[in-house]
Amino acid sequence: MKRKFGIDIEWGDAVSNIKSVESEKEVHGFPTSVCPYNSMYDVKHKLPLFTKSAKSKSLYCAGYYIIHFDKGWVKSFCPKLITIERYESQGPFKTDIEMKLALSKANGSS
Repeated sequence: MKRKFGIDIEWGDAVSNIKSVESEKEVHGFPTSVCPYNSMYDVKHKLPLFTKSAKSKSLYCAGYYIIHFDKGWVKSFCPKLITIERYESQGPFKTDIEMKLALSKANGSS
């Protein structure tokens, strides 16, 4: 590439940059939808929490969850804390696969 176009590509840096961005999008080992601010851990309820901006007052739960609404169990990624407090839920799960397994179990027992 360098001889033909005069461009030198360094793949090692690109891969490490991707990994650092991915690690910035998690709270206490659980994935988030955005780069989190004000990350904390609710020890009593075992929930990894964060806000989406520095000044935000809305708390979100990192990870995957299943939530039981009137229509049944639904999957959710990084729901608001208030939703988890108001409805029966299971989670957090670190992966989509874990959450889907819990969802199928919950729907099977309903």
